[in-house]
Amino acid sequence: MGYLGTWGNFNIFVSNNVAHSNKVTVSSLAASDTLTINGVTITFKAAPAAAGECKPTMAALEGMLNGVMATAGDYVEFSAADRAKLIAAGISAIDDGTDVTILSNGTTTYAQSGVTLGGEVAHCWAGQYGCTDMVIQKDVAVQKNKEPKKTGYNYLCWTLYGIKTFTEGAKRCIDVLVA
Repeated sequence: MGYLGTWGNFNIFVSNNVAHSNKVTVSSLAASDTLTINGVTITFKAAPAAAGECKPTMAALEGMLNGVMATAGDYVEFSAADRAKLIAAGISAIDDGTDVTILSNGTTTYAQSGVTLGGEVAHCWAGQYGCTDMVIQKDVAVQKNKEPKKTGYNYLCWTLYGIKTFTEGAKRCIDVLVA
């Protein structure tokens, strides 16, 4: 969203695309429990048969959210519309053997029945000017196109760039965790 103003000696910028995480604990999953993420419902069943159903295990939940089935029959894939909602929110999962951490971009809504969710944490970024650099990924290219029914050409110039925080810049920024 851009520049908000100053507070003390800090320039404040606002973004709607801040990473969040939420933790689902292993002891909370059982058959017939449900977990809803951004309107997409996951129903835990011993034998998944319908779209959006998943076995009540952490490995199956991680696989379902990441779209990677480790063991056949772990889950039944979401509908295309539901998968698109999860992709748009940047939903992914990490299973550490005891619990699953659900990661997302921006604000994510959760609802549950029988599933215990940990506290949501926003990962905000704070740093000095210049700690993140714009990086050219593909050098400037010029494309010459003949203009139909006219004499002359159209010249299109394009390049590809992104942002990167190098090791030197990483020493001048921090991850601020907001519960």
